[in-house]
Amino acid sequence: TAYAQALTGVFNTAVAIIQQYLPIVIAGMELVHGDIYFLRELHEKTQREAALIMQRYMKFRRVKDIMGPEKKVDAAPAAAASGGGGGGGTGELSDTHAVLDELSLLIQYCTVYLKYTRMIWSGAENKQRKDASGAPVAALQVFKTPTKFHLMLDSVLHKYYMDGETALLHSNVSRVLT
Repeated sequence: TAYAQALTGVFNTAVAIIQQYLPIVIAGMELVHGDIYFLRELHEKTQREAALIMQRYMKFRRVKDIMGPEKKVDAAPAAAASGGGGGGGTGELSDTHAVLDELSLLIQYCTVYLKYTRMIWSGAENKQRKDASGAPVAALQVFKTPTKFHLMLDSVLHKYYMDGETALLHSNVSRVLT
């Protein structure tokens, strides 16, 4: 989908910026934690762009209307629309399935980006630094997790995706049992 392409565009741009500019920042500003501040700023911008794409996707696909903690997928209309039990239902059930497929892809992209950034952050945080006199400098954290991006991803995963999968599973089981 266009949303998946937009999200990968944001993440790929962030990775390209890290790969191109982080070595330069480290070479020139390592003693003053320039790499930490660079990574913070880049992640802030990346998470803002990614969150905007995810919000637009959620609104466009009406995810809150299709699934969520209070929304239950009804197997009866789907079974009636497909001519009784057995066949793949239409309507609400197929909408839920399509959204879950798309959400799983978006969640996967977000997770891969977070794994990559955690690795980069860890390298910046664990670097042994010394000031001009040679004395060790205290380490800084890039971010105290969870960031806003972590919270947004957690919300999408647990509030919508997992509830949608659960509702779809219950719907399929109840359709088979009737």
